[in-house]
Amino acid sequence: MDVPRQSGRRVFPGLVALAVFAIALVGLVVVPNVDVIERGHLVDYTEREVVRVDVFGAFTMLAAPETRVDTDLLNTIALALLTGVATLAAALTPPGRLRLFFGVAAAGSLLACFDEGFELTETVVYNADWLGDYGIPARKLDVLDAVPVAIFIWYFRDVLLSSRRALWFLAFGAVCFAFSLVLEVAAASRVEDAVEVVASTGVVIGIALIAVERLRLATE
Repeated sequence: MDVPRQSGRRVFPGLVALAVFAIALVGLVVVPNVDVIERGHLVDYTEREVVRVDVFGAFTMLAAPETRVDTDLLNTIALALLTGVATLAAALTPPGRLRLFFGVAAAGSLLACFDEGFELTETVVYNADWLGDYGIPARKLDVLDAVPVAIFIWYFRDVLLSSRRALWFLAFGAVCFAFSLVLEVAAASRVEDAVEVVASTGVVIGIALIAVERLRLATE
C-alpha cells in the first residue's frame, strides 16, 4: 500500500509542472495571434497610449502596448539563463564526465543564445536561396539545429536519465523543441517561436535539477 502512494507522490509534482507548462504554452500561443488594429489615446482617464487588438479574429479588446510579448527576446533570456546555470554547475563540479556534461551544455546554450538573439540562422537561410535550384527549400536548413542536440542527448544519456524529476522537464522540452522544428519547416507558423520559449524553459529547469541533485550527492 505504501509503495503506490510513494510513487504517486513522486509523480504528482511532475504532473503539476507539466500542467503549468501547458498553461504557459497556451498563453504564448495566444500572444503571437494578437494583432494591433488601432493605437492612440483610447481611454479617457489616462494620456497613455493604448492599443486595440484583434485576438484570433474572434474579438477585439483594449490592451497596454507592453502586453504583446517578444518571444524571441524571451527565448534569448531563457537560453542565457541556461548558460549561466550550466556554467556555474561546471565550475562547482569535480573534474570528470559530469563537468564535461555541464561544460558542453554551457557552450551549446551560449551559442544558441547568440544565434537566437542575433538571428544568425535566419541570416544564413535568407542567403541560401540558391539551394532552390537543387530542389531544397532553404528554410528546411533549420532542421539542422536538431543534429547537435541529438548528439548531445545520446552521448550524455546516462546523465540526463539520472534524475527522474529532471527527466519530466527535459522530455517535455525535447518534445516542444521537436514540435517547433516541425512548425518552422512545414508550417512557418508564428506559434513556433512561442513553443521554443517553453522548450528552453523546460530544459533550464531540467539542467538545474540535475545540477542540484548531483552536486548534493557529491558533497554528502
